[in-house]
Amino acid sequence: MKVEKSEIRSRLYNDPAVQALLSGIVEERTELIPAFDDERMPRFILVENVTGKEPTEAARFLEELADAGILRKEIYERLVCCPECGLPSAVFPRYKCPKCSSLM
Repeated sequence: MKVEKSEIRSRLYNDPAVQALLSGIVEERTELIPAFDDERMPRFILVENVTGKEPTEAARFLEELADAGILRKEIYERLVCCPECGLPSAVFPRYKCPKCSSLM
């Protein structure tokens, strides 16, 4: 049986962690901007603090909210990763259009 997107959204809106996160975002009028750890992996500290989730759980949590249409997902940074092991390098190229601010 296929679960409708509206049912998923309704379930998520009733989740206390989602309510706390959305309340914090609205109060601060902020975007969820990642911080990068020592291994250059993105972390969402606000989400981790509000929900008590580990970094990988927090990322999955945000993906679920984006898939349900509660949050809008945007590219923040593109990482250059090693083609062999997949680890990100210490280089952060950022190509941003000066006119419209889109990331390329």
